[in-house]
Amino acid sequence: MKIGIDGRAAKWYRGSGIGTYTYQLLNYIKKLDKQNEYLIIWPDKSEIEFVSAENININLLPQQQDKFWEEIMIKEIIIQNAIDIYHVPQNGIGLPLSKKCSYIITLHDIIPFMLPETVVPGYLKIFIE
Repeated sequence: MKIGIDGRAAKWYRGSGIGTYTYQLLNYIKKLDKQNEYLIIWPDKSEIEFVSAENININLLPQQQDKFWEEIMIKEIIIQNAIDIYHVPQNGIGLPLSKKCSYIITLHDIIPFMLPETVVPGYLKIFIE
C-alpha cells in the first residue's frame, strides 16, 4: 500500500501536541513498518534524515504557499505518486478538497466545534471554512 502523510507539523509545530504526535508517528513508522511504502510531505530539506528509510520517500513542499497553491500541489503529488491513502495529522488542516484517494485525519481537538465561542476567530475560521 502507498501511504502519504503530511509530515510538516513534525517540523513546524515541534514541541506542541500536534508536532510531537506527528514526529513520533513518523519516527515509529520508520522503526515498525517495512511493508508499506510511504511518501512524506515535508517543508524543506532540513531534518529529513530522522524519517529516512528504504520504504520512505520525501516530497518537499515549499513552506510559503497560499491555500490555493497548496491544494493544487498536494492533489498533484497524490495523483503522481498513486497514493492509496493520505493522512493529515493536524486536525485535517491541509486536507485537499478534491478527493483523489482515501483520506484520514487525526482530530486532536473538538473545542472549535463544541465551544466555538472560546476559540480565537482566526483559528475558528480554519474549522468552519
